[in-house]
Amino acid sequence: KDLMELKNHGFEINSELTNLKFSSGDLHNDKCTVMLQFSNSKKIYYKPRNLAPELLIQELITSKFEVIVGRTILKRVRTLNKGEYGYSEHVENDGCQNLAEVKDYYFNIGCLSAFCYLLGIQDIICDNVIAHKSRVALIDLECVLAPHREPNDNIVLHKKSYADLFFSTSL
Repeated sequence: KDLMELKNHGFEINSELTNLKFSSGDLHNDKCTVMLQFSNSKKIYYKPRNLAPELLIQELITSKFEVIVGRTILKRVRTLNKGEYGYSEHVENDGCQNLAEVKDYYFNIGCLSAFCYLLGIQDIICDNVIAHKSRVALIDLECVLAPHREPNDNIVLHKKSYADLFFSTSL
């Protein structure tokens, strides 16, 4: 039912569905993500949840944070949010081709770590980060915004709380 809207939104798919793979990822309200593959080999993911967090984080990074750091760090993932469900494009892990891209990748991961730390973003685990040359693609961001924890007054616990906060980004 969403095929034309997906095409109009820039998803490079054709009309012939050739494969479905259920449980391609996390369960959401006892519903699973489904990978849809088309005859032109393009894959997209149906996700049974609101994809607003993905869109919000991508927009914050590209419109604000990348402007501040003066470079492109994110590989945007094409996403169509339909409210109760949505679609995301499949992003292949695409390694760096040279040493300059490797250096840029690690700088970009550092920038992303700082961004996540500053906003208290959590659940950025290896399953949710895809290397795409020197840039980073983020997927499955339904748990990213967690309440900020105030550090304890005890100096030892105070330092531990900040370290825990930073490492909770999981990057």
